[in-house]
Amino acid sequence: MTSHWSVLSGNAIFGGMDKMKSMITSLRVALSTVVLGVLTVSGMAQEFLTFEHGGQTRNYIYYAPADIEPGAPLVFVLHGYTDTGENAMNSFGMNDVADAAGFAVCYPQGAKDILTINHWNANLAVSEVDDIGFLSELAGFLQGERDLSEANTFVCGMSN
Repeated sequence: MTSHWSVLSGNAIFGGMDKMKSMITSLRVALSTVVLGVLTVSGMAQEFLTFEHGGQTRNYIYYAPADIEPGAPLVFVLHGYTDTGENAMNSFGMNDVADAAGFAVCYPQGAKDILTINHWNANLAVSEVDDIGFLSELAGFLQGERDLSEANTFVCGMSN
């Protein structure tokens, strides 16, 4: 974890450099515990993962309820132009729906376009990224690796 600190007279505020280092270490441990707690609440799990496709490493977040059944549906949630998979996960509330209905959710991250903006390639001449291939291959991987339904895999999301 990289920390960026703006310390004005740290020795005067914290009573010495050793005490300040100790406080920073305690804060890092506390933050790590909070982050791990968010990622594994009551046995539910979301994972920040990568997938190789077309010579590129692509990011995605996978979420499944703790009691997910074998052969459960899979829903891909796509973020909008300029946004991220993580923001889609945090704002759409799909994890709660997945918990109630018993399906897995994948929040893939769109690639950068020619302006370095997160996007999905909708054939608008701003990218040559093969998003259809990426999403199709990722779906097949998750269906096999996580024992999810091939017949019940869906996509939803924001406008690009």
